Amino acid sequence: MTTTGNAFEQLLNRGQPTVSKPQAPTPMEGIILDVFDTTATFYIPEYDPHKSFGPSPFGISSTPPVSGNRCLVLFIGNGIDRAWISAWAPAE
Repeated sequence: MTTTGNAFEQLLNRGQPTVSKPQAPTPMEGIILDVFDTTATFYIPEYDPHKSFGPSPFGISSTPPVSGNRCLVLFIGNGIDRAWISAWAPAE
């Protein structure tokens, strides 16, 4: 059954039903892949070790992350497209 709200939403989306974005639980542990000036790319072994995320910003620090560091990742908002690297440490 289509409600008025759903019908209006489908009309706005040119007749296509809306698909929700995947939402990652937050925080999650990741591994830093590449580091740039103020951002880094990473992957999350628990989620998919073959999918990289970023570049995502990391906090200002006198010791920025390096490739291979474990990191704490916070996903902000809806979906998995906006992440913030909030902490990092050398891999064990």
